[in-house]
Amino acid sequence: MLTLNRRGDERRPLVRGLIHRGFLCKQKGETFNIWGSGKPLRQFIFSIDLAKLMIWTMRSYEEADPIILSVGEEDEVTIADVARAVAKALDFKGEIAFDVSKVGLRRLTQD
Repeated sequence: MLTLNRRGDERRPLVRGLIHRGFLCKQKGETFNIWGSGKPLRQFIFSIDLAKLMIWTMRSYEEADPIILSVGEEDEVTIADVARAVAKALDFKGEIAFDVSKVGLRRLTQD
């Protein structure tokens, strides 16, 4: 799944939700519980970077074959990695737990 973000955009469900829950868990001294295993992969790209790629494509791409403007699969990150990055940014020192009894986010493919 490709997540398109604007700089300073807190409206994205995954990142926004993790920031909110992490903040509340830090305030209350609770465990930072993440639904699912944390293993599904996600791709993130800033809208300005995608816009630059689109402009480059329109001006410079001359091949007949289609081009995919996306983050490469090698740059995918797990939801667990995103949660850990959020915890680090919040200076959250508590436990991060993954609740596999709850339905987490499955891997979504790009079209």
